[in-house]
Amino acid sequence: MLCGCVLALAGVSLISAFDASRQAALEPPKPFKFALKPVPRAPLLAEQDVPKVAIIIDDLGHNSVDNAGALSLPTQVAFAILPYGKASSKLSTDGRRRGHELILHLPMQPKSADIDPGPNALMTRLPTQELRERIVWNLGQINGIYAVNNHMGSAFTEDAPGMQMLFEELARWDLAFFDSRTTPHSKSVEMAVRYRVPLAERDVFLDNAVEASAVDAQLAKLEELARKNGSAIAIGHPHQVTFEQIKRWEKTLPGKGLALVPPSEIQRDRATPYWRQLTRADRQKGFDRGAL
Repeated sequence: MLCGCVLALAGVSLISAFDASRQAALEPPKPFKFALKPVPRAPLLAEQDVPKVAIIIDDLGHNSVDNAGALSLPTQVAFAILPYGKASSKLSTDGRRRGHELILHLPMQPKSADIDPGPNALMTRLPTQELRERIVWNLGQINGIYAVNNHMGSAFTEDAPGMQMLFEELARWDLAFFDSRTTPHSKSVEMAVRYRVPLAERDVFLDNAVEASAVDAQLAKLEELARKNGSAIAIGHPHQVTFEQIKRWEKTLPGKGLALVPPSEIQRDRATPYWRQLTRADRQKGFDRGAL
């Protein structure tokens, strides 16, 4: 009799566990959780409701010289690291140790057939299984990432089936997406809403022209957009002039009433319905074409 009761209870437990597992599979993805703690800032800036600016440095991981330049930047600056770079693994370790946020700089197909985005890039005409394998391979190359942004990708980010598969995996991996906006017709907003993936978009490219005066002008544009909209995100590249101008500029921010913050902080702000409405209305008007 006792044995029968034990077996019955065990059966109930197994059924309950199965039902719980099935229910969990039907539930929507869990809310996004940022893996990194916010980088400490001066208390006065953290407590005030001031416009926020953030910077991401793309194309990192190629060599130790670029890495050293990036590591000289304020810790609020995020690193977008290529999955195939010879120095990518070292930078991810050093960057995490210093408190920089890490983003996977995911190679994607550009519109120009003459430009190679790199090995294992996401391409629009790949067979479904190969595309998914490339997505998963890339996501596994850099330790400590909390988000992904596109390396090139003006063709791929316009491709709905490809972006759908990418966002399915981002949701499964609990990763956010930063759209570099190399095209005004990206499907990232549509897919972010569908798969509940946190999304933010680039507002300014800092160094399309690699000159100190040009970088300074773009930093001024970043400030202007932050004051207008409450926040703004810039993308720069591993040029020595970019590194130097950012370091000089960062020292002026407290006197201007602006706060340099990690990109994740702005990404949280942009999850609000107000910001979604604002960015959709201004998307075409504010498009700033990147080269790829």
